[in-house]
Amino acid sequence: MLRLFHISEEENIEKFNPRISKKQWNNKMLYVWAISEQKLHNYLLPRNCPRICINMGQSSILKELLPLEEIQNRKSIIIVPENWKSSIQNCILYKYQFKKQNFKLIDKIAGYYVSTKTESPIHKVKIKNCIKELDELNVELKIVDKIKMLKIKEKIVENLEEFSIIKWSNF
Repeated sequence: MLRLFHISEEENIEKFNPRISKKQWNNKMLYVWAISEQKLHNYLLPRNCPRICINMGQSSILKELLPLEEIQNRKSIIIVPENWKSSIQNCILYKYQFKKQNFKLIDKIAGYYVSTKTESPIHKVKIKNCIKELDELNVELKIVDKIKMLKIKEKIVENLEEFSIIKWSNF
């Protein structure tokens, strides 16, 4: 069963109003954005935190850049720059759930769904510890220096077809 969410650092959002779409879609549409439960882990970090997200099955290309032996049983890896460590440790997030009826899939790889209608959440959960939440979802969070982060990005872009690089402009 498809479940859709919106992650925010804002605690009391009663209504989500459509807003201009991201520039990569460049269609001037107003959308309420949601993420599928399958890709939810990619957003369990502070909103502006730059990150690289890949499925564990694709991780072998990183073996010379990251020690992977101890994380073989994880479903995904999220890599973030070390200057975000404190923000991640101190971040409180809110997971809003939506009814799926008005949403349509806009990006399968990223798990993005959009609605053109104002949406009200049907449920809200407070997430006090992003790192613990990721661990419970079987996701490995790797915190690396900026030079390693750049090397990882280069390797992933050159070798993988499915990955997410989020908020890179904040790197």
